[in-house]
Amino acid sequence: TPTETSATTGMSFAVVALSVWAGSRLNAAFVVLHDLLFGSVAVLLTLHGSGVFASIGSPAARALVAQAFVGVIAVVGLSLALGRDERDLLIGQLRTERESAERQANLMTAIVGSMTEGLSVVDEQGRLLLRNPAVRRLIGGVVSISGQMGKPDVYGLFHPDGTPLGAEEMPYRRALAGTDVRGMDILVRNPGVPEGRLLSV
Repeated sequence: TPTETSATTGMSFAVVALSVWAGSRLNAAFVVLHDLLFGSVAVLLTLHGSGVFASIGSPAARALVAQAFVGVIAVVGLSLALGRDERDLLIGQLRTERESAERQANLMTAIVGSMTEGLSVVDEQGRLLLRNPAVRRLIGGVVSISGQMGKPDVYGLFHPDGTPLGAEEMPYRRALAGTDVRGMDILVRNPGVPEGRLLSV
């Protein structure tokens, strides 16, 4: 009857909706079990002449439609479940990589902070990107507070013979210009080191 047909049609749509819910929420193994259970029920009902597909006249067409229905709920459920599992796996990998990167950054910060050698990282505009505590100690506590490298006279920088160091002779400027500055000696003399200190850059 029309009422029975609409009720069974509604049940088949409910099974599809349930497959979508299962695929979105449950583990892929549970989705396979769900699809197997509901697919088997749909096929058995069809074979026994009841259910939404029983009204199809041809037994071959009835079997084909029932199998197609089972295929639809299997594909829908598994696609959603496997897509969700893959997304969760990727999120987990990203979280692990981020935590690993944070650990490496913390380790690098600890290493740089404990070095006895002074380390400054300066960009082309003279901005200080990194400076460890040893820099302050080595140059007598005189450091730039603006985030920019100061001129040589701010720090009290001289050539070993006592002549003032020119701005273009600053080690970072020479390095950025492509000059090898290894072994460059600079004399630091300021109120923090009035006796002077010779640094090797």
